[in-house]
Amino acid sequence: MLEQVPARRVGVVTGRGGEVRWIDLERPAGAVRWSPDAKKLLVTNYGGNPDESYIPVNNSQKMMPTSRTGYTVVDLDSGRAAFHALEPDENNRFGGRQDFSWSTDGTLVWEHNSTPPGTKKFYDLDGDPRPGPPGAAETYEAAGVSPDGRWISARIPDKNAAMALKDVRTGEVLSVKPIDGQWVEQLVAWADDDHVITWACESKGFNSCVGSEFRNRLLLVDVNGGEAVPLTGYRENNQKPGSWEPVFTRR
Repeated sequence: MLEQVPARRVGVVTGRGGEVRWIDLERPAGAVRWSPDAKKLLVTNYGGNPDESYIPVNNSQKMMPTSRTGYTVVDLDSGRAAFHALEPDENNRFGGRQDFSWSTDGTLVWEHNSTPPGTKKFYDLDGDPRPGPPGAAETYEAAGVSPDGRWISARIPDKNAAMALKDVRTGEVLSVKPIDGQWVEQLVAWADDDHVITWACESKGFNSCVGSEFRNRLLLVDVNGGEAVPLTGYRENNQKPGSWEPVFTRR
């Protein structure tokens, strides 16, 4: 947890109703993520508030450059917090928040890459550039590559679907078509080698949702499209302050 943004320390609650363990940081933080094995924290460091991305200019708005300074890896057993300075991508047209994320196995971290080829740039836990896992830099979708390395999530220009799964070995592409009246909007995490967690809305024809695209819920879908299991109720508007966001980790 972060008390504010940016924050000078990160807190970890040791259990339900337990005390908060505070770990001081060398640089202020604007985001924090658990590692897949829940033994480390990945902190994205910012000099200012990354969510204050616009400033008023002549009755209009101008995008502020990002204030990101790098990332910190926190080892929870020792409490060691190692900061690695990393300047933002100068070609990135977007200011504000540019958080780092973990690779699927937790051995690397990555940021979005604004200059093709590749959608992601990877670094090791010491701050050095590294090649990413096979296929991982081919998609902007959060789900990325399946645990067994076979499937990668992707968007497709298909009138019957917005999302697809690509077989990394053969190049075969499977459309994630509407199922049980649900239009799949995003692929967000893998449950196992054959099931992916998605954001889906109640379908109202081609690429259209009942209510709006922001009224959606988490749906578990198998890669062959034969099963869809609702995991949550609908978020009525995920653009409103206070709307909930899921956090995925291994169990």
